[in-house]
Amino acid sequence: MDRNEITFSSSDSNDEFAMIVIGILLKERVYRNRYDPLVEYDDVDFVRRFRLSKDSFSEVLFLIRGQILHKTSRSYALPPHLQLLITLSFYATGAFQAVIGDYFHVHKSTVCRTLKCVLRAISSTYASKLY
Repeated sequence: MDRNEITFSSSDSNDEFAMIVIGILLKERVYRNRYDPLVEYDDVDFVRRFRLSKDSFSEVLFLIRGQILHKTSRSYALPPHLQLLITLSFYATGAFQAVIGDYFHVHKSTVCRTLKCVLRAISSTYASKLY
C-alpha cells in the first residue's frame, strides 16, 4: 500500500491509526557486513596494501586501541582495527578520502574523522615514549 493511498474512515480506532503510522514511518535499519582486510589478505598482500606486517599492525593497534575505541555502542561505530586500517591505507596509497571510504564502505567524512583520531593517538603514544 502506498503512503498516498492510505485513507481512514471515521470508524478506525486511534490504536489502528497509530500502528499504521508507525509502520509507515519506521523502517528497520540494515547494517552491511564491514569489509575486513585482516581476514581478506594473507601476510604478503597485507604488506603490499598497508606497508605494515600483520604483526606490526597488531603491536600498533595494541598501543593505541584504548585511545581510538568508541565509548558508545550507538550507531554501529567503527572498530579500532578498521580505524587503523583506514589510516594506513590512506597513507600507503595516497588516495583521496572518498576513494578510501568507498574501499571500506564508509563515507569520506568518516575517513576524515578517523584519520584525525588515529593520528592523534599515534602521535601522543609515540611522543610520550620519546620523553
